[in-house]
Amino acid sequence: MRMRTLSVATTLAALAALSACGGDDDGGSSNRGSGTETDPISVENVFVVPAAVPGNCTVQVGGTAALRYVVSNSSSTTPDRLVSISSAQAERVETAPALPVEIPVNTTTGSGQPAQGADALTTRLVGLRDAAAPGVSFDVRFMFAAAGEITVRVPVEACPVR
Repeated sequence: MRMRTLSVATTLAALAALSACGGDDDGGSSNRGSGTETDPISVENVFVVPAAVPGNCTVQVGGTAALRYVVSNSSSTTPDRLVSISSAQAERVETAPALPVEIPVNTTTGSGQPAQGADALTTRLVGLRDAAAPGVSFDVRFMFAAAGEITVRVPVEACPVR
């Protein structure tokens, strides 16, 4: 009986430890940018890239990080415009070229990603409010003229290797 009690206690302790490994899991898919489709506009493969700082793999409070994503317009008749990007995690979001940006019909564009039929963007989160380490996620809001708001839960990627 003592061996069985010890076995049950060990199993319960292991399950409790494993359940703590979830971090900030919101119960959704771990696929970056999953579930962000608003017909005909979608925002996919969204992630934050911290700057490579030797010995430190965290985006510091007040720091800047690159935002990577792909925006697709699958409509064959209606263009749209990306009018703003925001996050409660950052003081501001900067893009080049500046927003709004046209998303023509049947095109794919993005930041730090290949573009098809439209100009590519560069996007940075500036003035981060909290330190963000790889594995942490937070919401980023994309606002389109026609499609409206698309909010994506965005992970911070592993630090780039130089």
